[in-house]
Amino acid sequence: MNFGFTREISMADLPVIKEHQFSIPARDGYELGATHFSPGDRSDQPPGVIIFHCATATPQTFYFHCARFFAGQGYEVYTYDYRGIGRSAPESLKGFTAWVHTLAEHDMPAVLDRVHVEHSNQELICIGHSVGGQLLGMLDNASLITKAVTCSAQSGYWKLQGGNQKYMVFFSMYVLFPILTRLFGYFPWKRFAGGEDLPKQMALEWAQWCRSKNYLFDDPRLPHLHRYAEFKAPILAYCISDDDWGTQEAVHSLMDHYSGAPLEYRNVTPQEFGLRSLGHFGYFKRGSESLWQDTLAWIRS
Repeated sequence: MNFGFTREISMADLPVIKEHQFSIPARDGYELGATHFSPGDRSDQPPGVIIFHCATATPQTFYFHCARFFAGQGYEVYTYDYRGIGRSAPESLKGFTAWVHTLAEHDMPAVLDRVHVEHSNQELICIGHSVGGQLLGMLDNASLITKAVTCSAQSGYWKLQGGNQKYMVFFSMYVLFPILTRLFGYFPWKRFAGGEDLPKQMALEWAQWCRSKNYLFDDPRLPHLHRYAEFKAPILAYCISDDDWGTQEAVHSLMDHYSGAPLEYRNVTPQEFGLRSLGHFGYFKRGSESLWQDTLAWIRS
């Protein structure tokens, strides 16, 4: 396989990892920037393939530390950017059309198809963060998935958020998102919270879901919600105790729709893994290797 340029990353606690940047055409032809991590100079069969599906407004680079860890354990690992984000973003989001459900219809399944073609005889494991885990059940090729791990894959309905987070989400989804998105022609997240800017339709659709009691399952424009009950791969769903955006109630409200899958909830407190805090993003940050080891043990089981 020739995915493009190659550079090696040497890390003290991992074998040499080869990193390849390339592109994957989505189902509608839109080019998605992707990265392939693999242990270098191996002669044995890899134990499986892992695909990272990002959170909303989060570039694939955020997951690189975690991806390198799993590659160091012998897995072929892939990350990619959704359209409108990171290496899959146009020069300007003004006038750029993309919905959240576009990711489930065109981006995510195309990545699964491509990786399956390259590694057709391997276990295919998906790690979905937030929306990356929310949308797995909507994919038309979810049968390719052998196992899935979700982290804070939750209903975004504002009343299910913890602490003061619910009031922040209420204000954001009823006021901030509708006004600023229509004013700028996209949601300028970089100006407020350091996330990636969001395409207009994506921001407005997500805001609508967060205002709805059953989140995306209240959206009549989504015709394939029955696929959630048809998802069969075993799922490990992490609930993080100090994640006010992904409370246990919010995670269960979303993940319970995967009613046909063997589903294991794992409620995690940072202290049990020797960490001070985790929140919505901490699982994937450097320093959370003890949690990654926990995930690795479940995958290997």
